Amino acid sequence: MNENDLPEGLNKIVGSENGPVVVLFKQTHGNEIGGAKVLDLIMEDLVGISQGTLIYGIGNLEASKLNVRSINSDLNRAYGKKVPLGSEGNRVIELKPILQNADYFFDIHSYINPGDPVICYPGNDFEGLKSLTKYIPIKNILYGDGLWPPNGDSVYGDTYVCSHKGKGMTIETGHLSDMTHVESTASGLAKILENILGATFTKNFQVMPSEKKYWHAYEHVPADEGFTFEKIWGNFEFLPKGTKYATSLNKEYIVNCDSYILFAKSQENIVLGNEVCILLEEEEEK
Repeated sequence: MNENDLPEGLNKIVGSENGPVVVLFKQTHGNEIGGAKVLDLIMEDLVGISQGTLIYGIGNLEASKLNVRSINSDLNRAYGKKVPLGSEGNRVIELKPILQNADYFFDIHSYINPGDPVICYPGNDFEGLKSLTKYIPIKNILYGDGLWPPNGDSVYGDTYVCSHKGKGMTIETGHLSDMTHVESTASGLAKILENILGATFTKNFQVMPSEKKYWHAYEHVPADEGFTFEKIWGNFEFLPKGTKYATSLNKEYIVNCDSYILFAKSQENIVLGNEVCILLEEEEEK
């Protein structure tokens, strides 16, 4: 624990007035430098907050020290009922009490594969979602049951917060060390902190209005034994109805409607039972 009675790698700022608890994590996956830079830019210019509590810092501390995605397992699959063994299991035991009490949680990531930035929100407060994401100049917004595992277990940080009545969302800023969208994402999150916590900064973060496109995540696909994709799928790649996109020892994976694929894992990153991709339906408006 540090001087704030928080796990190592995390810090806390408390305002003079009561207010919500906001948690900002970077490096839930230790090598996601682009996402980390977003939080660094915010904190460099933060003067203070007038209300509530801000908790911020590194999710997977040990992995970040080695600049690797994880040590023993994926921290962002560790928040469920079964805590994994090893480094990530130890870390999630430290982090769960913090996220249980979070009113807002922003988990800032970068993609393994190249792709446009996205915001993932597994909750059901869509008006609240719109009121927050209007500040973040990211076009693609994902929602729906497909952001949860089929068994409903809250294995991800954002689902864990939503299961405890908070608003949890994951922000994917781009590919690993891609800095293209870092400054604009930091500006948007700074505006959110201004509105929620009365945050003040040494600079005036400018946020331009941005078009939003909503995607319904309708299926979370876990890896069956022998799971193999038919090809390397890009983020938001179109799958016409009837497309076979993968096979396993037990079945063929075929989409039943026009779909788009997201977060398709490379073969070396496929873990039996874990998410291998998410299937989306395009929506004009939500």
